[in-house]
Amino acid sequence: MFQRIKPYVYLMPSAIILSVIVAGGTAECILQSMGTSFSNGFEKIQFSYYSQIFGSTDFWKSLALTFKLAIISTVIASFVGLGIIFCIYVVRSHGEGSTVGIQRFFQLPMLFPYLVAGYVVFLMFSQSGWISRILFSLGIISQMADFPALINDRWGIGIIIAYVWKTTPFVVLMLYPIILRVESGWIDAGRIFGFTRTGFFAEAVFPLIKPTLKVSAYIVFTFIFCAFEIPYLLGSTYPKALPVYAYQIYSFGSFEERPLAMAMSMVMILVSCIMGIILFWNEKDLKRESGVYFEKNRN
Repeated sequence: MFQRIKPYVYLMPSAIILSVIVAGGTAECILQSMGTSFSNGFEKIQFSYYSQIFGSTDFWKSLALTFKLAIISTVIASFVGLGIIFCIYVVRSHGEGSTVGIQRFFQLPMLFPYLVAGYVVFLMFSQSGWISRILFSLGIISQMADFPALINDRWGIGIIIAYVWKTTPFVVLMLYPIILRVESGWIDAGRIFGFTRTGFFAEAVFPLIKPTLKVSAYIVFTFIFCAFEIPYLLGSTYPKALPVYAYQIYSFGSFEERPLAMAMSMVMILVSCIMGIILFWNEKDLKRESGVYFEKNRN
């Protein structure tokens, strides 16, 4: 009996500490967004701060920008990660040895912190960066100012580049173990029924990886939606991403404005929870697609 619960017993101390920290921080954020806290005995609870941010044009512009950055980055990272997994599948289907080296190569960006990744993107894609200098040296552009403004632009292109570069390896990491479960005999059986490698991937492999791809996309979206470093470094001055906007109000605004920042943080938490609930509603479909489908084909 103890052997079965031993892993959970070992995890319990850290799980309790993390739960208390997360739950306590979230509770304090909720209270401060309503103008109160644990320290003042829950006095003067009000919802006027939510009314202020919902009535603010700057808030809605920041929220729209944050949604746009998160959605576009997640979609691109998911498709690029899926394309890399397809390439790994093709290499394995040819029987050309281990693909661990390919996996490790695509996971190199995960070694860099997000702040470092943002700085690398700034050095490469700014109008005075490496790419503009190379193009100027080759005579492709007459001056470095002709290079398009991809950093600190109102469209957030530099932010998207940085997030795609950082989150695509995560998608690959999540999908790679599923590709390893695809046996060579499956591919040979598919050839008997007239499937090409692409057709077999679409009809047999993709249903296996689709549930994990959904979970990966949710994790990436939630992280980008609430992330601060890269939008702070590469974002425009107006409108700002919502995490940056909340941070600046909390850090540089007056003490009376801090509940506004907490209310914005609660909006980000609420969006993340809604996305999680949507994913949870699809849990049965995820299990059926990944587990039952795999077992039927295995047998």
